Amino acid sequence: MDATYAAAVVLAYLVGGIPFGLILGKILKGIDIRTIGSGNIGATNLARACGRGWGIAAFVLDFAKGAAAAALIAPAAIRVTGGGGKAAVPLALACGLAAVLGHIFPPYLRFRGGKGVATGAGVAAAVLAPIEIGIGAAVWAVVFAIGRIVGPASVLAAIAVPIAVAIRRGADPWPERGPILGFASAIAILVVIRHRKNLQALWRGWRARDEKV
Repeated sequence: MDATYAAAVVLAYLVGGIPFGLILGKILKGIDIRTIGSGNIGATNLARACGRGWGIAAFVLDFAKGAAAAALIAPAAIRVTGGGGKAAVPLALACGLAAVLGHIFPPYLRFRGGKGVATGAGVAAAVLAPIEIGIGAAVWAVVFAIGRIVGPASVLAAIAVPIAVAIRRGADPWPERGPILGFASAIAILVVIRHRKNLQALWRGWRARDEKV
């Protein structure tokens, strides 16, 4: 990998690691949201601590750093090197994935971060087709409307995106389809892993409820 491209990936990781939820919590109420609720630094936990509006603000900022990694940092590296063509999409995906990993494993917080949903959504908005993003958003909205719980909605939306990519791009040659599908699948796997405790708790709650019926 070109040194400039490697630097772009590292920069994307560092940008992705900026803990906006934690920063907003300290600015707004002087609290460490890691000690409140789920202990997560993301938008959902901030909303519980400081109100829905500030949770939305954190989501937008986390979304923006993912989009910036793929749509600003990667293209800037391409321009600096005078490259382009085949390198553009893989570098955008690499920078986007680095930003998501930065959010999940932030170097500023001893690698203990959020779940990566908002940052992953920002990357997806920069690199995927609108219909693929729309399918993921629709799945999230429907599941949340039914259960009123963010975690399962985020997990199912993340899983829906690579499925949508595979279906829509099924006719594309593998060299073009592979990186996009691989990226979407990697994000889905990360989201599922980061939500595993929430899902296990929900499953235990459902089983306990069913046993009482």
